[in-house]
Amino acid sequence: MCGSALGAFPGAECVGVVVDAGPAALHLQGQAVVVPRILPCGECPSCRRGAVSSCPQRRTRPTAPQAYEVVPARYLLPLISPFVSQSPLSDSLWQYAVFADGLLAPYTGLVRAGVSPGTVCVVLGVGIRAVLTAALAEALGLFVVQFQPEEYARLDPAAARRQVAAQAQAQGLPLAGACIVETVGSDAARARAIQMAEPASSILLLERSQPLGGSSGQLIAEPQGGAQLVSVAVLESLLSSQSQVLSVAPHPDLLPELLALSERCRLDLSKLTRPVPVEEVEAVMESRRCGLDTDLRLPVVQFQS
Repeated sequence: MCGSALGAFPGAECVGVVVDAGPAALHLQGQAVVVPRILPCGECPSCRRGAVSSCPQRRTRPTAPQAYEVVPARYLLPLISPFVSQSPLSDSLWQYAVFADGLLAPYTGLVRAGVSPGTVCVVLGVGIRAVLTAALAEALGLFVVQFQPEEYARLDPAAARRQVAAQAQAQGLPLAGACIVETVGSDAARARAIQMAEPASSILLLERSQPLGGSSGQLIAEPQGGAQLVSVAVLESLLSSQSQVLSVAPHPDLLPELLALSERCRLDLSKLTRPVPVEEVEAVMESRRCGLDTDLRLPVVQFQS
């Protein structure tokens, strides 16, 4: 491993170099590869339907950064042409860990929602997941609406809908077909996202992470007021307006086109990630648990080659 992201799923968002390979994977020997967070079998009924997170044979991944890992070759993506225009230098490989989940998860959801340039995209949440989602949506040409942390802390769905409508109207964009991405994962945050649905909109709920703990940090901050339930009236409104609610997990099949998008739009990975030496991992994780880490770049453990 060259880099292991301390994102929503620490230890499972990686990039590395293949140092040994079985007979059927010798073409990857010596290659720098992105290791997707979810490694499904690719053959079972769940995988064939695209529900990779429910694959009964998906590979169990580490829950903490590891210097070495044995993984199946099927979904490893080499960082060579045509996937990238120029192979990254060895001292910058660690940055590509952001593709394993941080960018791949929202990209999977936006692809499933069938968004197109000019679509209104509301990103709900604060912290790293929201920042990465917004950066990706902007790269796709979407009109991104976000709320400041102090606004999000007291978010009222009805007031938020009016605010989004005003911003969209100022740009001459329709709200019908808007995409709402919820990045926190709590029950209360998901309920608020669903209550903001517009006609023919898509509500994307990112797969619930296992947060590092705490109650007020940037990683897991959510609106105040406790858990909320979605009423029958709201569900009826979703049905009548033909809106859809999608549970989103990163699909490894989409990794090649995500890398191509990154190259085409020249995403600056240095603005989305920051290196963390191995010896500082515990300090960074503790800082995030306590809500003291205010750097909104994805921390990536940088292993020495």
